[in-house]
Amino acid sequence: MMRALLAASLCAGWALAGTGLAHAQAYPTRPIRIVVPFPAGGPTDGMARIVSDRLGAVLGQTIVVENHGGGAGGSIGAKAVATADPDGYTILMTPGGALTTGPAVHRNIGYDPAKAKSLLAQAGYHMSGGVMTNAAGQKLAFTVNNIGDYSDWVASMQVIQQNLAAVGIKLTPHNLSNPDHVNDLNFGKFQLAFYDQQTFGPSAYYELNNWLNSANTAPVGKQAATNYERYSNPKTDALLDQYETTTSASEQQSILNKIQEVMVSDVPIIPVIEAVDWYQYDTGTFSGWPTPGNSYAQPAPYAYPDNEQVLLRLTPR
Repeated sequence: MMRALLAASLCAGWALAGTGLAHAQAYPTRPIRIVVPFPAGGPTDGMARIVSDRLGAVLGQTIVVENHGGGAGGSIGAKAVATADPDGYTILMTPGGALTTGPAVHRNIGYDPAKAKSLLAQAGYHMSGGVMTNAAGQKLAFTVNNIGDYSDWVASMQVIQQNLAAVGIKLTPHNLSNPDHVNDLNFGKFQLAFYDQQTFGPSAYYELNNWLNSANTAPVGKQAATNYERYSNPKTDALLDQYETTTSASEQQSILNKIQEVMVSDVPIIPVIEAVDWYQYDTGTFSGWPTPGNSYAQPAPYAYPDNEQVLLRLTPR
């Protein structure tokens, strides 16, 4: 919730600052819209209504909250605000994804729930009781394990749940304690699972090897190391092994390109959000820390092998 509020506060600040230059002391002279790029009732919508009450009292003007639920991680609503008149009367409230990873993931934002339903219909599904169902009575309804201890994870899952409901896919979260969630991951006791895997290193190979290498998995009921989804493909294993045995940067890139194709064709995992890095450091004694402007390594002290690179770059003051 803190990150969602921070993103909204920044957006509001930009809009009001621009208005001050254009309208001098006349702003605001009409109602202001706060666009929430998710359906009503979710965590972002709730925060928008809290902010709108206070903002209206401060500005002495009506604040209208509009919900633009339509998927694409909030990018649809963000695009609507980006194309609105830059007059300070349209404000976006959204988690950071629509502003950061959204433009990279959705280069041509054209998500259309109606088209998604049409594609599902072509695959033999029809809407029954609000859920897509095929001729055999199989419903697109799934359970997903989540960590209920983390409020941001619960909020993220609510957004995913709302977006999928818009196209007739029912998602039921199981909000577990952190230990129970990890235990179920390890032993394969889940249908879907929402999880981030902290992986470090200088290239995408390290994360992909954790997710995809069959050496890192185990049958359901036995403990897996990092390949929790139990993915196994000998051709993918061979590509990962080839990466380890070559020191040629061009060959490594060629191998990674092929592994990326595996991610698209086999869909062993479904990427939905981008995680962030955060840590604390003291510049009073040392300089050379990773910064937003020079993120040469993952900054956390437990990040191996990145922590070695950080130590090599630190300089006593």
